[in-house]
Amino acid sequence: MPDTLLDAVNSRELKYGLSGHYSSLNALAVVWAWQYLAYQWEALHSLTVLQRDDFEKKLSETLASVLDRWLICSQWAGRWGGSSAAIIAGYAKGLHEDSLACANRDNLEAVHKVLSDRFQALVKELETDAANFVAVLAASSRERVSIYWTALWVWHRLDPKRWEMSSIPLRVGKGKPSLDVDHAVAFAQWDKKLAAGLPEGIEDRADALPLHGASSRG
Repeated sequence: MPDTLLDAVNSRELKYGLSGHYSSLNALAVVWAWQYLAYQWEALHSLTVLQRDDFEKKLSETLASVLDRWLICSQWAGRWGGSSAAIIAGYAKGLHEDSLACANRDNLEAVHKVLSDRFQALVKELETDAANFVAVLAASSRERVSIYWTALWVWHRLDPKRWEMSSIPLRVGKGKPSLDVDHAVAFAQWDKKLAAGLPEGIEDRADALPLHGASSRG
């Protein structure tokens, strides 16, 4: 079968917990149920090695394409709050319908389409509420700026160059690398600042680039 859900979560560097990307195991449970439909269909059908590999590749690609958005946006959209029991029941109903649909299909492309369409629909439904959450996201004090962490993580990950640069540990003087950064400046903006002049005490532009994440610290 394709990569397990936890393998996929770990490979995407998604962290669980109140300070992580998602804090409800319900989000994982929905994906586990989705994967189980694929396991169940595959177990009941005699696929050739090539067909099995193709099916597993399609499922892995679908999971990779939506996993970040599902775990993060379902959190932002408030799906796991006080009314989560009704929400989960709705997800379970939809997946049960998919189970019946898959049972009536013998073609792996058709089964994959059922599963892919479901996951895409789950994520699509979150967009408005998740976007509204981000639009009003604001820290009430400096001590609460950690609430921006996931949003900044997403922003950095959307651009390969930003992601590459944000992965460089902050160096403070000649001391050890520091990962304690509570504000972030866009890499392009920091790059323009360096073009006008290097920070005091820095002689090499390469040494100044990793400091962009700390340039707005108070």
